Amino acid sequence: MIKIGKLKKHQEIFIFSIISVAIIAVLDILAMKSNLFGTVLEYTNGSFGCDWWYLFSKIGFILISIPAVIYFFFVKKDFSESISFIISSVIIWFTGLADIMYFIFQGLAIPSTLSWLDKGVIIGFISTNIFKSPVTNVTLFFTAFVGLIIAYFTTKILVEKL
Repeated sequence: MIKIGKLKKHQEIFIFSIISVAIIAVLDILAMKSNLFGTVLEYTNGSFGCDWWYLFSKIGFILISIPAVIYFFFVKKDFSESISFIISSVIIWFTGLADIMYFIFQGLAIPSTLSWLDKGVIIGFISTNIFKSPVTNVTLFFTAFVGLIIAYFTTKILVEKL
């Protein structure tokens, strides 16, 4: 990874993981604006057709994996740093930060309910089992916050202990 000031290696990886999730959010916005997967309203409400999430998730995983593979083979052959980037990016993505960024980058308020996220493995589980309700903007912020904490310490442990 690129050296950023006086940050420790795990902190740099964590920041780059957040940046990778921001890129995924931007790609999500571009897909929405393309109208290939339904109207803007349908897309924003999670009603996109043709197995878009399946395709988009694969694109996201590839985008997360490419920098890690390049870093490993061409910069520093450090498996723990490369894998921690992938793991922390996926944790941050799947706990909702990309969803929050999706709305923020467009200058939109996050809806009070986000029913399409009820199917999300992590977000849906937390909302249903802890908050006993469908996904709301509050549960989205909660899961994203928890995801950031988990990703940070996962990265720290992987980089320092492996």
